[in-house]
Amino acid sequence: MLEVMNEIPPELQPFADFIQAKEAKIAEHKQLMESDQYREQATRLTRLLKGAVEALQACWLMSTRSSYLSDETLTFRFIDDAIFSLVGISSAIFNGAHNPARREMRYLLESVCKHYHVDSSQRVGGELLREKLEDLKVNVPRSSINFVGDQDFFALDDCKAKELRSDLKDMYSQSCRYVHRSREQIDEYLAAVNRGTSPGFESASEFRTMNQEFARLCDVVVYLSLSVLGPSGLAGDLFLNVFDGNETWPYHKTKYCKALSEYYNYKAERSAK
Repeated sequence: MLEVMNEIPPELQPFADFIQAKEAKIAEHKQLMESDQYREQATRLTRLLKGAVEALQACWLMSTRSSYLSDETLTFRFIDDAIFSLVGISSAIFNGAHNPARREMRYLLESVCKHYHVDSSQRVGGELLREKLEDLKVNVPRSSINFVGDQDFFALDDCKAKELRSDLKDMYSQSCRYVHRSREQIDEYLAAVNRGTSPGFESASEFRTMNQEFARLCDVVVYLSLSVLGPSGLAGDLFLNVFDGNETWPYHKTKYCKALSEYYNYKAERSAK
């Protein structure tokens, strides 16, 4: 009698096979998540997020030493938005939602570039927040960061500044691929499915790739925030009193945070170490 009750009607067999295959896929992915390679990437993602969020929080706290910096700059008046974005990107990456993560990466990159552009511009660089918001509305393109082609960057020599302009354009271009539906995006998705992966079931290699993209973005976000503090000397204080004492901070060796740190090697406190 039980055998009869457990029989699956032929027309429902495809659904039963699908459910069984899905359960096997979930079990396989759970096993992957316990592997050393996957755990290594999960740990790296946590460190990248923690290091970036703590750096932005430290930048904001340092900015309060000048009411102008904390209240009248786009970078620090809206620093919470950048932090929320970082948390959202990290969560999406961890849960295998890579395309949504890349779309949020584009938003964050565009935001921090525009904030830095306005805060450092000769047009309104020393003006109040309301003037800067009007400048953002009138003089900064809504869906582009082409202005970085002429942007100067604090503490970078001509070669490194040119490299940053190129990197920003490349990062923006790459992330834009995931904002609007395209043949390229669909082909990439189908190729992943053919490799046996799909959203939520990413491989350790795909996890590593996303971490690399996230680290590259965080390096720029932290560098630009520190650079708004730079002319006041407060960024140097952060390196000497906060970051230098934290050997595990993940941005000591990333491209632009490292370049900014090296700018302060003239400090007597570092020479004495």
